[in-house]
Amino acid sequence: MTPNMISRRTLLAGASGLGVAAIGLTACQPGTEDAEGPAGGAPGEQTPGLQLPTYTPFGDVEPDLPGDAELGLPAAYFHFPEIQEMAGIPLPETEPFSYLAQMPLTQTPQPGNPWYDKFVADMGNRFEMIAGGYAEYLQKFSVTMAGGELPDLVMIEPVPQLERLLDEKFHDLTPYLGGDNIQEYPGLASLPTATWRVCVQGGKLRGV
Repeated sequence: MTPNMISRRTLLAGASGLGVAAIGLTACQPGTEDAEGPAGGAPGEQTPGLQLPTYTPFGDVEPDLPGDAELGLPAAYFHFPEIQEMAGIPLPETEPFSYLAQMPLTQTPQPGNPWYDKFVADMGNRFEMIAGGYAEYLQKFSVTMAGGELPDLVMIEPVPQLERLLDEKFHDLTPYLGGDNIQEYPGLASLPTATWRVCVQGGKLRGV
């Protein structure tokens, strides 16, 4: 996430409980090595002292097959469970956000598409998807980083000096989401701990 974007809308997915999986927010990929050494290590690399978000199931629903939060195994239900209301949902609409991601250039979701409109209704935000095709995404990513005008969310590519890039251009979310701080966002807190390991880059929570 770019440094000027820590706000309620940046973490709106935590309140909705739907946004993270639905729009595939920022993902961290393995770093590369250059003359200065490893660029942060592979995602999920545990760092001493780093507190991953504390897992807290939402609602009081008894699963038919219990899961295992440490392994990232979700609970299973033979029938759709009774919906538990979450305070503050639906969220009031705020300004749109932008997301640079790898996707087919011809399939960028637009207003009027039923899935796009459904996501907007669930999140309380309109959004702009900036597509970088599969073959040319690395080039798109590099040009965007060099230009300095970063979208709110970016799918990260492994590039030289990645850790330095992350420190200079992106937010460290650890103070907001690490340990019990995640409790402010009950939707995010309901994600199993193992889920967050893929968001660790350079010893910090970088992705959502």
